[in-house]
Amino acid sequence: MPDFYYGESTRHLQLGVVRLKAASDAPASPLFMLAGGPGQSMATLATPVTNLILSERSAPDVPPAFTQILENHDIVFMAQRGTEFTDTVLSCPETGSLGYSAWEQKLDAAAVEALYADTLVNCVNRLVAQGIQFEAYNSEANAADVLSVIEALGYDRIIYYGESYGAQLGQFVMRDYPGILEAVILDGANPLSKTSWVQDRAHSFQTVLDNFVALCAERPACTEAYGDLSAVIDAAVAVFADGPRSIPIRTRKTRISRSKFKSA
Repeated sequence: MPDFYYGESTRHLQLGVVRLKAASDAPASPLFMLAGGPGQSMATLATPVTNLILSERSAPDVPPAFTQILENHDIVFMAQRGTEFTDTVLSCPETGSLGYSAWEQKLDAAAVEALYADTLVNCVNRLVAQGIQFEAYNSEANAADVLSVIEALGYDRIIYYGESYGAQLGQFVMRDYPGILEAVILDGANPLSKTSWVQDRAHSFQTVLDNFVALCAERPACTEAYGDLSAVIDAAVAVFADGPRSIPIRTRKTRISRSKFKSA
């Protein structure tokens, strides 16, 4: 598929696709399952689903959820551009050891932030030098890739399932290509109007806390144990108002007798 669907395309991308075939000779619309992240491997969904299918077929007491689906529906997993099982994986493996490097060098918070920033900039520059155009990697392109895979596999319409970012991607597919959708399942959906991942997570976390406080207030045993739970939470947060706190931890060395390891 092209790197750019609109305008001049400079290269073609290859995406990994796994299809589990239905038992029926005339199956209904396939189930497309899209992973989250963004950036998760399609194996995030494909591996547990295939393991569940094997369990369902080998253990009669396991509810046959996916086995029932496969009776009359193909199940398709597709890699999203830039992720594992594509010809171009956008990753920065050098960031994996930065936490240890920062600890080893005893860097303060500002130095750690600078280390991560410099490492990411170098990674991006390396990918650009390889010819990567980051403008080609976005949700509109991912949605168009879903259509391309559908056409390549010979389907007319699909049942779309997306979790986390896959649920956001599903909204792009609904907006841009509604004609290919028979049904849509959005697992963990967020509205596209939310443009900040950090603010979105902060809002979701606050909602969870508010609901938790309300549930506690409805239960006498909880209020008896914690009182005003909202005040308890505020007090806990206030402890870190001036930043992280250092807590000394003492460890005791345990001596193990060599005699325990001697053979009889």
